Amino acid sequence: AQFPQQIALVDLHSGRSVSYAQLNERASRFAEFMRERWQIKPGDRVAVLAHSSSDYVEMLYACGKVGAIMVCLNWRLAVPELAGIVADAEPVALVWGEEFDLTGVALADACRLTRRMVTGAPRTDVAGYEAALAAMSGATIEMPWRQHEDVWYLLYTAGTTGKPKGVPQTWGMAFTNAVNGMLATGLRREDKMLSVLPYFHTGGLNLYLNPTIMVGGTTLIMRQFDVDKTMELLEQEATVMFGVPAIYLFLSQHPRFANADFSRVRN
Repeated sequence: AQFPQQIALVDLHSGRSVSYAQLNERASRFAEFMRERWQIKPGDRVAVLAHSSSDYVEMLYACGKVGAIMVCLNWRLAVPELAGIVADAEPVALVWGEEFDLTGVALADACRLTRRMVTGAPRTDVAGYEAALAAMSGATIEMPWRQHEDVWYLLYTAGTTGKPKGVPQTWGMAFTNAVNGMLATGLRREDKMLSVLPYFHTGGLNLYLNPTIMVGGTTLIMRQFDVDKTMELLEQEATVMFGVPAIYLFLSQHPRFANADFSRVRN
């Protein structure tokens, strides 16, 4: 409403730029599809298995609009491991990226999920994301007020000491995290945040995708961490980035690192 033409998302893999008005419209279209075609009700879980993308963010906010809980699946896991998580989370629908087509079909079959969708190229045997959006009215679905304890999405732990455990991410957590992130980084609407961590991980969604959206900035979404592209964007476009030690190690070992100009990066 405040900055409809501001670019919200830049999908570095597809080249798509999405304004805040477009993000709201596309999230509304997927929300309408879930509600009208899939009969998704508040509290239902919708699982997503995909690389980071603008589509992923649209689905996250679409779930928020209808009160569904998004289950962010770790694409590094094998089908039996994913099936265990799906059995625990009990989603009513599964969306997967076309890059995980074999895994998505196998997982949906193994878990007997009939509500299924794939992003990317059109298909005859399973619903396509773009076709689903195009079939909807385009009317804005307003996000109702949420209580702080209401769950928005589920992230699963790595399971290094046992089976992965689902960690509820509430609206109160997302809001408080955004405020903390804004205070820590001085995050503002003019920022371009380089998002390099996977969206099945807290670092991907919470540091600082959601805070950047809440402040009205632009998020540059990297499908997977690429050290050459990251170096380029840190020198030419990004003002904020969050990484883990391995990412900073890769950057420090890059042949151009010693002479790189990172003066535009604030945090």
